Amino acid sequence: MDLEEAWNFVENLLQAKESLNLAGLKMAVEKLVADDLLDAVYETLSYQIEQSIVNSVLPYIFQDANCTLPILVTKIYNQAKSHRDAVQPLILLLDSLKCRHELAEAVQRTYRIEIEFSHQHKITELAEEFYSKAYLVCSKEMTSAEDLEESNCCPCELSPCQCHLILLQMSAITETCKQNFLSLQELGLFQNIIEDVLFGIARAKIKERVSTTCASSYSKTLINDLTEWLNNDLIGWLDKVTVNLDGSEILSKERLMYYLYDSFVKLRLDEILPMIIDYPDSRPSFEDLHSVLPQTNLRKQLIVTIKQVYESRILHPGVTTTDILTAYIQSIQAFRVLDPSCVILEIVTEPVKLYLRSREDTVRCIVANLIDESCEVLSDELTKGTSDQDTVDEDNIGEGWQHWLPDPVDANPDVSSKARRSTDIINMLVNIYGTKELFIKEYWNLLADRLLSNLSYTTMWEIRYFELLKIRFGETDLLKCEVMLKDVTDSKRLNTWINEELQKTNNELPFQMNALMLSAQYWPTFREEPIELPAEMKDALTSYTKAYETTKVNRTLKWQPHIGQVEVDIEMDSGNTVTFKTSPVNVAIIMAFQEQGMYTVEELAEKLQTSASVIRRRISYWQSHGVLKEISHDVYELNKDSSTSMIHEPIEEEVLESATASSEQQKEQEFQVMWSYINGMLTNSDSLPLERIHSMLKIFANAECTVHELERFLSKKIREGKVVCAAGVYKLAS
Repeated sequence: MDLEEAWNFVENLLQAKESLNLAGLKMAVEKLVADDLLDAVYETLSYQIEQSIVNSVLPYIFQDANCTLPILVTKIYNQAKSHRDAVQPLILLLDSLKCRHELAEAVQRTYRIEIEFSHQHKITELAEEFYSKAYLVCSKEMTSAEDLEESNCCPCELSPCQCHLILLQMSAITETCKQNFLSLQELGLFQNIIEDVLFGIARAKIKERVSTTCASSYSKTLINDLTEWLNNDLIGWLDKVTVNLDGSEILSKERLMYYLYDSFVKLRLDEILPMIIDYPDSRPSFEDLHSVLPQTNLRKQLIVTIKQVYESRILHPGVTTTDILTAYIQSIQAFRVLDPSCVILEIVTEPVKLYLRSREDTVRCIVANLIDESCEVLSDELTKGTSDQDTVDEDNIGEGWQHWLPDPVDANPDVSSKARRSTDIINMLVNIYGTKELFIKEYWNLLADRLLSNLSYTTMWEIRYFELLKIRFGETDLLKCEVMLKDVTDSKRLNTWINEELQKTNNELPFQMNALMLSAQYWPTFREEPIELPAEMKDALTSYTKAYETTKVNRTLKWQPHIGQVEVDIEMDSGNTVTFKTSPVNVAIIMAFQEQGMYTVEELAEKLQTSASVIRRRISYWQSHGVLKEISHDVYELNKDSSTSMIHEPIEEEVLESATASSEQQKEQEFQVMWSYINGMLTNSDSLPLERIHSMLKIFANAECTVHELERFLSKKIREGKVVCAAGVYKLAS
């Protein structure tokens, strides 16, 4: 056989209609191999296969409107099978001749280039359309045409309904076309496309399922339901429609489970603030997060997200300190469930603690919530007694060591695991400032306000919280508070006795009066507001004082006339009477109008021996209730022209102002006391550095101030010309 005959024989190999002449094929191949034309044979066969695909397969893909994935797979498979069967004898012959060849690879490469690579987008569209509709139909578990009624909601979204047809096509894929796919996999076709399409559908269904099932639902655990759905529905469906040559899964279960966990955690990150606010109702959601977060790589993103949420939604001037504290307390509870190691809690709440430290009313809000029975979380924590942070149960040492886990890598190495895992919320609140003295002092002030505003001498709740705080902070630090409570109890007894004695001696007061007798050195400094009370009230106070002096020899009373509450009846011109409960200062103002119908602010201030600013602030109470009216700037008179209906009787009692001085006023008074010590130090030592002055004050004056506060006070004294500072040391001005 010459070269031309050998070439023609092999060239017509794909078009052979009759049985192949194997002897002739062998002779032709041997001739072509001898002339080193084997590569040319590969190119010619590849070109012929390419033309066959262009003429037979591609027109169907782009021109047939009814082109579907199952039919396309079958058509490609049949085409590929005919080409594979045609070249198989040539492959076997070359193998027998021990000729190195790439004929099988050339056929595979041609199919992949001409179909998969060149028209991947179109094939992907067909695969997405088919598998998406197939999933929707199969998810309804429809197995017969009787189950598909056109009147029902149709998953296929076609008119008329074609769910039954899709089910039949699915059956064709699962039963017949699986083998075709296996053959196509041998050619290296479609596997990546099908895997990407199926994974894309799986991701979309997982994300949709997570969103519809879990969004805004925090009150029950949901991760088990999601996992069950993934295993039974989604993975079960994938097992039906996919197959691999080695029998393995096209989409691994671990990959799908990871994406489920990832989608769940990301959804919860978007809802983290509502979850915190809803705690403890949202505890199941945090338990779900605790179980799945280690299975994802989202721990760092969770920390960043929480910090951003705090900064944008909580830590700004528009949010009250009470609300920030509430969010902080709920964060402590929630993040202990999310991460029992408490490393996440330690990291994300650090900015919250720094921000709370910068607010002036933080300590007061904490203490107020601590002794407020409506704040259940802190009340429960306080009722527990002392923190178990520093206690060790010797009997339990070594128990559960099999389940011990080290702290995460982002844990602060300077904080022990035991300290971090403490469940004591109150200790965490105290640690915002690092010392309990501030809280004890604030409780002292707050207790004073509560006792002074309690006009019934009832101290049951105050004693209860005092005893709980005494257990936690120690009895010595709360000695002043104990004396204050005793003062109230003694005052109740003394007040009853004094009123009885006045009645017996026919010196009964013109009105009922109850008084609190306080041990001044144990109470906070009172707010200064000088006022000259009306004669009737002054006479009553004098009579009460004399009765007290009779009972308590060598003791007397120094009244704080601006503190307390008076119940006063105001009789209008119409004859009707309106009752008000207000402060003694307000009563002194309105009683002044009994003598004179009109006053200027300056006249009232002079009459009552107080400042005009106090009068302006206080007189607004009567103006707001329609008793007084301003006829011109700073000129007031009784509202005689108004009817009784225009006089607004208070719906509830007036909220009493704090009787104690503000923290700034108290601090200023403390510094005035410390100034005498500083003056003596600088007199004896000529000059001292700031740190030395501060350390000596802590020893001798028992000072509770920071170095920064002391520096500001000394700067004030420099401006006043009493102290000079040179080279970092202070000395008295000469």
